[in-house]
Formats: sequence, structure tokens, C-alpha cells
Amino acid sequence: MPCGSGMMSAYTVDGLFKLTRPCPTSLLIIERQAIDAARNYILEIAIRMQVDYVFFADDDGVLPSDTLVKLVEDDKDIVGAPMMTRNVRDNGEHALCAFEKFDFYIGDGKTVNKYRSMTGFDPAKGYLQLVDAIGASCFLIKREAFEALWKKHNGRPFEFVHETHITKEHGVTLRNISEDLCFCERAKEEGFEIWVDTRIRPVHLGKPKFVRFEMEGENLPSLNEPMKGAITLSENLKNKIK
Repeated sequence: MPCGSGMMSAYTVDGLFKLTRPCPTSLLIIERQAIDAARNYILEIAIRMQVDYVFFADDDGVLPSDTLVKLVEDDKDIVGAPMMTRNVRDNGEHALCAFEKFDFYIGDGKTVNKYRSMTGFDPAKGYLQLVDAIGASCFLIKREAFEALWKKHNGRPFEFVHETHITKEHGVTLRNISEDLCFCERAKEEGFEIWVDTRIRPVHLGKPKFVRFEMEGENLPSLNEPMKGAITLSENLKNKIK
């Protein structure tokens, strides 16, 4: 877990204690470091220890207790859960931290990869769905994948990308993507698929509300006391996205 401030919510800690662990598990928290440096250091330690999986969680999220069980059962090289953005977008709605790639035209017949939030998932495709990228707030990676990317990118598979492209037709175009989208892009370039398990609904802690996404057909019970721990918190929220 990267933790830039060195502090985290009691709800996050509560969720970590309640996680069911399907295999021997240890927790490593990297404080007061840039998030890309923290993630790369975590992978370095994982490679030295020869662990089977790395699971990334963020310090502002609350995970359902069966998160690790379900992700390990999925048996994918890279699989995560759909977290919602903590803050609303310009349209007044929260977005999914699950992304689809599109070709952005920059002129002179050239395009670059850019990413936009997905608007939802198709229940007909089942609970496991392929995506182009996902935020690393709830993110399980098998050893084969993180070792390959660590080697390919000289110990920095997570990096912020800041590119400047110049064409005669459109002039200057910038491409900026976060460290987790960079990792996903590089993973797909190496032939690894990015999956989302839509059964898992982490909570993104914000002020003053908590948010998670809702699947079609959900019928959540009413709740008088909405803050009673990770499981209750993640299953009973008014602020959801479909």
C-alpha cells in the first residue's frame, strides 16, 4: 500500500483487518514517497521475496472482506475491482476507474493512445470483464506479469507518462497518463490481459461521502446506520454509479 501522507482512515485499517486471506500474506506500507516510486519498490521487494502475487490497495479505500479470495480464484495475470473516482467529474457524476483506450488523432495521419472512463459493464458478459486499463487501488498481479514488466522496464514498470507530440497539422499535443495506466498499457504490450471482477465493490473514501458503483438489478436493503465496518459500508451506499 502506497501511503504518501503516512496516515490512513480508520475505515481503511478496519477493512484490512477484516480481509480473508486465502494464502500466507504480509502487508507492506510505503510512506511519504511518490506513488510510482512506492509501487516500484513494492514490486522490487516482491521479486526479492519470490512471492506469488502482489496486491495493491490504496490508503483511501475500503475493501470487502472477500476481495482477495475472489481475485485469487479468478486466476488471471492481472485482475482488479472497479473503484469509483472520489470526486465528481465536470458533469456532476462519479466515474469508474476502469478505462477503455481510444486513438486520439494528433495530425499528419498520426494517433496516440489515450484513455477514458468506461460508463459501465455489460452484465450479460459475466462478472469477469476485459478492460484496457484499471486504477491500481484494488489490483492483483501474478509473479509472471510483474517480473516480466520489471525486467522489461528496468525496475520502473510504474511511471507517469508525460509526452509531447508535434505535427504540422495540429501543432503540439500532450499525452499524460498516470502510473497505473502506464503499467496497464505496458502489460498489454507484453501480451497480458487486464481483467475486472465486478463482484467486488470497494468503497472510495471521500468528504463527506463514500462512493461505489452499482450493478444492474441490485436491490440493496435500507440502512439506518451506514458506518459499521467494511462489509456494511461497501454494500449499503446511496452514491453509486451504474
